[in-house]
Amino acid sequence: MHALGWRSRLGQEHDVRGFDIYLANLRAADGRIGRAMGHFGLEELPSARNAIELVLYGSGGTSLAQYHDMRYVHTSPDGTQVSEDPLYALRHHYFNSEVHGMHYGEFANYAEHFALALLEGRPHHPDLQEGLETFCVLEALRRSAAEGRPMRVAAVLEEVFGS
Repeated sequence: MHALGWRSRLGQEHDVRGFDIYLANLRAADGRIGRAMGHFGLEELPSARNAIELVLYGSGGTSLAQYHDMRYVHTSPDGTQVSEDPLYALRHHYFNSEVHGMHYGEFANYAEHFALALLEGRPHHPDLQEGLETFCVLEALRRSAAEGRPMRVAAVLEEVFGS
């Protein structure tokens, strides 16, 4: 992985110690590449563009998920574009005691998933292994941005898990 980091003007004004803007380029062991960007020191224009979104590009299709508006656009198996807008259909579940755009519904989903998994004896994810691996990826990202050089995620995994 190779990451760049910066402190936004907002982060500088509030004396944020670490970066609040990240751009990460990643390469998987099999050669696939990915890119992630996080900009946490911005002022949003929600009517113009969603500030929280995920785009996945793949040889079998592409998908775009946007939060706060819960819009999902993806390629169907026949190659056509499908747009789903579950905001109002699922509003009662995701925003049942909050203003639209807050995060209560996400935490309610996490808690519900965890509780049902425990009650039904199913695995709950992320488990400790996946959580530690995620931590290692984020630590490699932090180190790469801080040091200005590529960082092997495997090196951080080895530090945490040993050989």
